Amino acid sequence: MIPICVRIDADDKRSFDALKLDGWREIEVLETYRGKPDAKHHDLIRRALDRDLLACIAIAEKAFTHDRLHADPNIPLAVATEAKAEWVRKCFADRSCAVFVYADPAIRGFIALKWIDDGALIDLIATNKPRQHICSRLVKHAMADLKPSYLRAGTQQKNQEGRLFYSALGMTCIKRQRTLHKP
Repeated sequence: MIPICVRIDADDKRSFDALKLDGWREIEVLETYRGKPDAKHHDLIRRALDRDLLACIAIAEKAFTHDRLHADPNIPLAVATEAKAEWVRKCFADRSCAVFVYADPAIRGFIALKWIDDGALIDLIATNKPRQHICSRLVKHAMADLKPSYLRAGTQQKNQEGRLFYSALGMTCIKRQRTLHKP
């Protein structure tokens, strides 16, 4: 029951009006950030192992609340939550996706990155409680381990904590897109 999704430039009023006339509903504004955060290894962070999957899914099921699926009032909460769990499963299964966990010794957070050109994209990042220091350490460790020339990440305009987080890492918003759904 996941709807069709389209993203357009946030300032493209003409396309937005045409899509709305065609039955599309605005769900969110996605902001894309880009930068090169500091790189630093951290002792409590390591590459994820298969045995970490369930802990990461448990974190994802609680942490993601601002994404487009949770923001759509027509999508049941259970469906949005399961979609994020499936996303974590796919990251673990895709060997081209680098997943790191923060473990002390329990898993407190994770980050999943994908290569784009000569940079990396944060596909998912979450902690079991709002702990920006864990997210910051995950990002810096991933930068030190993978050594991409830049990092890209997206967050919702309504996610003030996420926007402040990426800005604090020295990343800049480079793009704003409206997300629209159609059943």
